[in-house]
Amino acid sequence: MFMKNSANGFTLAEMLLVLAIFLLLINCSVPPAFHSLRKIEEKQFFQILKADIYLAQSEALLQQNEPVELRFKRDQLIIQRSDKPDLIEKYPNSMHIEKEKNFKFLPKTGHINRFQTVKWHGEAQNYQLKFQIGKGRFNIEEN
Repeated sequence: MFMKNSANGFTLAEMLLVLAIFLLLINCSVPPAFHSLRKIEEKQFFQILKADIYLAQSEALLQQNEPVELRFKRDQLIIQRSDKPDLIEKYPNSMHIEKEKNFKFLPKTGHINRFQTVKWHGEAQNYQLKFQIGKGRFNIEEN
């Protein structure tokens, strides 16, 4: 007596082949997605950084005696204000600052005390925050 093979299911070889193709497709699509997420995280950080700098400058305009200090540290930005707690903004894990720098927005005028460039190295790109001489203007450039 012979047993009949039923054709109702998939063989182990067929299932392993489909699983291998599926894993190959996932392996090809995940690294670009992580790269895109890091790039989005870096852009979002600089939008928040701009808002924090504008906040520091506007608070300096309202101050009568004390400047508002921006301290670009190794892993975070600290904004020191005389009458409020420090505002701390951490950098994304993918970004590293080239050199620590300190700036002050002067009271009453909101002018910056010096003009310099702060540089970050990210996984997606390099960035420069340039404080221009004069009225505390700044811009962020991607390299």
